Amino acid sequence: MRRLTVFISYSRQEKDTAAQLAEIIQDGGHRAWFDHHLMPGQRWKPTLEKAILECDAFLLALSRNALQSEWCIWEYTQAVAHGKAIFPVMIESFEPVYPEELEDLANIQYLDMSGGITPKNSAALIGGLHIARPIDVGRGGGIANIDALPTESVPEDSLSHLALNDSNIEGTEPLTRLPLPNENPLPKGVSATLTVVESPDLDETETVPILTTMTQIGRLSKMEVTIKQKRISKHHATIYWANGAFFLVDYSLNGTWLNGERLVNNRPVKLSADFNHRINLARKNTVLNFIYTAPE
Repeated sequence: MRRLTVFISYSRQEKDTAAQLAEIIQDGGHRAWFDHHLMPGQRWKPTLEKAILECDAFLLALSRNALQSEWCIWEYTQAVAHGKAIFPVMIESFEPVYPEELEDLANIQYLDMSGGITPKNSAALIGGLHIARPIDVGRGGGIANIDALPTESVPEDSLSHLALNDSNIEGTEPLTRLPLPNENPLPKGVSATLTVVESPDLDETETVPILTTMTQIGRLSKMEVTIKQKRISKHHATIYWANGAFFLVDYSLNGTWLNGERLVNNRPVKLSADFNHRINLARKNTVLNFIYTAPE
């Protein structure tokens, strides 16, 4: 496993939680940097900017206080300018309203730890750091090349205290998949349907009402939409609700196309409301239509 340096940005009111996140990261074999190391008299901004420049991933501890913190906003803009991989972690339950400087966060999937730190979401945090992506906002920042990072040995028991086992990570694959929001009923006023239009064994179209914040599509019987085709991956794709919109993310070997364009594996794409999206699985094997409405 590649060892990463993770800069933790947080509101001062959540210092204890930031320290817990740092401990998880370090126990997972990575390096954590957050500003409790700064001593009185140090020049803060140059020190922080240097730390952000040298980090591999930027973790923002999302809270109401963080979204109003001038320091968090400044650190975030520095991370984006330097092309760092952004990894938001929600540490309290709330509906975020992003200020203008942070509005790009609305398009990034966050890890929800608002219900407390658990072995499951701790594992998702460690695994998710490897697949976090920079925000492409055309500012000239470089793209973090995860494959180019130095490889260092990590003790095999580095996560042993988290008591990870097959029972508490089953179905989530947190070490290989982007962490997703928890599955909950859809917010009031949101309605969505997914229709299987074409598939080799399909006799007629099949419409599935979407009632929760996560819908998994694949060959496994435990998927909300099961498609028994060899070219369809066991867990092919997921449609999920977050930050006021639906997103589609591809996990497959044979690919997923959205409205004629192939998705980048493991990178969520925001779906527009009131639009009939055409989703092709495994190129032309299976065709789905997805549409949703949401209050403005």
